[in-house]
Amino acid sequence: MRTKTLLAMFGMIASTFALFIKMMTPSSVQFVIEGNVVELNQVPSIYSTLDVLLIGVSCFVLGASLINLLQADGTNGEKTTTELGNWDQLIEGLTAEDERRIVQIVANEGGTIFQSQLVEMSGFSKSKVSLVLDRLEARGILERRRHGMSNAVVLK
Repeated sequence: MRTKTLLAMFGMIASTFALFIKMMTPSSVQFVIEGNVVELNQVPSIYSTLDVLLIGVSCFVLGASLINLLQADGTNGEKTTTELGNWDQLIEGLTAEDERRIVQIVANEGGTIFQSQLVEMSGFSKSKVSLVLDRLEARGILERRRHGMSNAVVLK
């Protein structure tokens, strides 16, 4: 979801820039061909077909980007009460205290956290967190995703 938002923002910025440039610098030259005579006239504020096409495409991209950004769920990464309720049920169903503690921390962070932060917040050693995550991942409760040099832990 984050990639889609970044792409929409980039499209909005690029199309706004293209619109600004094209609107501020219209084509100012007109070729008139009559038989064997070619005239070159300077005409202010006339847009060529290519200019109009570029302006139209830029407007379309700008509109699509704005619609995409406005239709975003608006939660800014926060989970809905339904998702939080499902996570509470998940946590209650866990029997091992260390698993329950790890899942609770991830749920409190919105369902995603870096593994290094999880080690700090849980108070467990790196190896214990890794073993607990292995068990939870094997049961399909969460997954680890590679993020640069670290892992992001995501609740399913």
